[in-house]
Amino acid sequence: MLDEFGWTTSASYAKSYIYGFTSGDWVYVDRRSSDTDRNTITRLDPKTGLTRGQFPDIYVTGDWGFSFTILGDRLIYRTRISTNLAGQRVGGGDVMAVEIGGKPIKLLDYSDPNNKGSYYAIGDELVSIVKTFDMTKPSHPQNGYDIYRVNPVTMALGEKLFSYASKEHVKFYEGDTALYWGQEDSATGDVKVIRFQLSDQPRYFATISGSNPQLCSVDDSQGKVLIVNSEDNPNRTFYYSLADPETDEIVDLDVDSSFYGGLSNGDGQFLMLS
Repeated sequence: MLDEFGWTTSASYAKSYIYGFTSGDWVYVDRRSSDTDRNTITRLDPKTGLTRGQFPDIYVTGDWGFSFTILGDRLIYRTRISTNLAGQRVGGGDVMAVEIGGKPIKLLDYSDPNNKGSYYAIGDELVSIVKTFDMTKPSHPQNGYDIYRVNPVTMALGEKLFSYASKEHVKFYEGDTALYWGQEDSATGDVKVIRFQLSDQPRYFATISGSNPQLCSVDDSQGKVLIVNSEDNPNRTFYYSLADPETDEIVDLDVDSSFYGGLSNGDGQFLMLS
């Protein structure tokens, strides 16, 4: 059975939203308040939908997906940074970890030199993607992305696994077996999906036409890769494809349009249950 989801809808403006995502063998629901940055994350049984635990509330800053990750039973996150009226930091920005039913533990202080980048859990491994800016050519600035292996106990930055630069927008996605990213091809307008198994070199995996990285999502489970994208137009029809990374075979899935309704934005994550 293939279980797919990743959004909720609201008929009007809302100060909170619910977001579903997967990690390991579990489904999680994040109830986030946009005015307080509070996240309430609940673990669900993927077969029954029953609650199997809840993390203590966390307060983070930044876009969803860049603020925390789940590695095994630990929720790893960076606390919300608070500032004074002059915009100067007065607190926050520490890296923390917490387990269901436990208390948060500080792993890295804000000033620690290892406290860099956005964390992504790939199976039982942890990486940090540190973003840099190359302005040596002001007319063609580039974003740089350094991917480091992270010690999951000490949170120390280790080996630099790969460095990547692009002047186009790049979006990263974490899977059970690989890190993925989507980059827009300026020549064709297509999105190139790259698959990076940490023990190997990154490789081009798929091409998505008529979309952009902001409207795409990639996830993998038990040897299968789900690619979700929508057209970059007001109608926003969503498309689902299931890929085999061993053979590169990609099969389009038939998903009823009522599944996504009149969404303007969407995402897709999944678990392969059987």
